[in-house]
Amino acid sequence: MLLTLAKLYIGSSELKQAKHYAEQAYQLSKTKNKQQKQIIALEHLTTVAEKQTDYQQAFLYQKTITELEKGFARNNYNQRLAELQNSIAMRDRDLAIQDLKLQDNEKSQAIASQRQTILYSILIFSLLLAVMGIALLRVRQRKQLIEQRRNYLDKQISQRSKLLSQVAHELSGPLTGLRLHLETLQAGLTQFNELTYEKLNQKITDMATLVSDLNKISLLEQNSFQLNLTKINAAEYFQSLHADMIIQLDKFEVGFTQNITDELTLECDATRLSQLFANLISNSIKYTQQPGKINFTISQNQTRLLICYEDSAPGVSDESLAKIFDHLYRVPDLKTVKQSGSGIGLAIVKQIVEAHNWRIMAAHSELGGVRYDLTIPI
Repeated sequence: MLLTLAKLYIGSSELKQAKHYAEQAYQLSKTKNKQQKQIIALEHLTTVAEKQTDYQQAFLYQKTITELEKGFARNNYNQRLAELQNSIAMRDRDLAIQDLKLQDNEKSQAIASQRQTILYSILIFSLLLAVMGIALLRVRQRKQLIEQRRNYLDKQISQRSKLLSQVAHELSGPLTGLRLHLETLQAGLTQFNELTYEKLNQKITDMATLVSDLNKISLLEQNSFQLNLTKINAAEYFQSLHADMIIQLDKFEVGFTQNITDELTLECDATRLSQLFANLISNSIKYTQQPGKINFTISQNQTRLLICYEDSAPGVSDESLAKIFDHLYRVPDLKTVKQSGSGIGLAIVKQIVEAHNWRIMAAHSELGGVRYDLTIPI
């Protein structure tokens, strides 16, 4: 404002007032170290001195202006130089930061590449381990399969040897009796009559029956044995079977309970199934004390058909119960039995059940005899 007043008074030729305000502006600018304002104030003072024809004072003012301008230029140069240096420093810093970023990116890429290499290595190693594991598992499974086959063959060989031994033992009885009868006839110790004929015929009949039963088992055990599977109505089949049981078991009290749906169908070999129950019935006729009792129960659940066949006394021991389905096995403690069996019937039952992939179990019956539980998937 002082500079403006000084300029106004210079324009109105009031030089004294103009000089006064210009000096005040100069002193104030000098106090505040404002070189540009000082220069303007001195220019006003130079103008006043020239108009007052005080050229010496105007020269001094001009000289001071020149020194101030030099200082201002120097300060401005230093300021710009400092700004330039700051700019260069900031540029260098930015370049350094960019270099660091580039180095960080390169390091990150190197680390990522190393990680990828490590992951690939781990993946390849895992695949190798998996392949080796699968190979070892297959080798172990193959060993187990070979071991199972060997155990199966050993079991089959053992069973065959046992069966041959049992067959030889079973045949030796009637053969020995037949040979003794023939030797006594040759020696003249006995005469050939009707009684001798019946004894010889009975021995031959026993051997023929045994051979026939063995042939049945042989047919069932052959690999070429095929079931003739058909679908039958279960309810109708078991009702018909019950009617046949009443005829065959005329001296038995036959209990029959059937709790299955009328629409239930059963896929099986009907002829073999009839043979299975015929053997069970025949076994009851041979070994059950008469008058006896038979309970025949058929039921079902969501997944299985359950058949229970049980007869009355006499029962069998736990040891005999475990062997009751073995070939040629006969319970040794049934002393009251009038008819002797060959030990083939229940073995045939077991073979028919296994051929159908069913399951049969023998247990003690509450009636005093044996209970057979047959389970058929539906």
